[in-house]
Parts: sequence; structure tokens; C-alpha cells
Amino acid sequence: MEAIVETKAETIPQCIDELHGTWAAWLHDLLKPHVTRVVVSDPRKNDLGKEGNRNDRHDSRELAELLYRNKVKSVYHGEHGLRTLKELARSYLAITRDLTRVTTRIKAIY
Repeated sequence: MEAIVETKAETIPQCIDELHGTWAAWLHDLLKPHVTRVVVSDPRKNDLGKEGNRNDRHDSRELAELLYRNKVKSVYHGEHGLRTLKELARSYLAITRDLTRVTTRIKAIY
């Protein structure tokens, strides 16, 4: 089956559910509960487009054939719970920078 799916978080699971059955991290996490296996690949690492015209339809069919033969090289394996840690670290750094900026500003006023 071929389908053009709107890039919205609501429509992708609907499309997957209709099958009764890849932006990388969010798509991986979005699809993971709905499928048995998610593979995120890079066309440059999977030898796509070596023959024939390059277009999305041709590349998707070539990629589907590689997936069918289990020859797709995966480039993303999921974060395994690190996303929360990364978000907390980013928030900590942002708060620290803001606190330093505000403290410096207050000292400059007085």
C-alpha cells in the first residue's frame, strides 16, 4: 500500500490503525506503541538511488524492498528513557543561565 500521510501526530496513528498492523525521534516514539518494530534509516547509508531516477516514489519502493529483505541499516535506535533526562538537563542549564543573567543585572543596577 502506498499513502501520502499528513505530518501531524493525530493522522499518523490513524493511518497505522487503518492498516491494522519514518523527522526521526518524535516519529519513532509516536509509532513505537502501534507497531512491532520501528526502523529509522538514512538513504545515504542504505545505498538508495544507485540506479534509475531519484524521486520519493522510487526511493520509498527501493527502501520497502530493502526492509522486506531485512537489509535496512538503522541509524536511530530509540532513546531508551534518556529523553526525560535530556529535557531535565536542558531545563537546568536554561534556569542556571537565567539566574546568572538576572543576578548580574541586579548587581549592575546597584
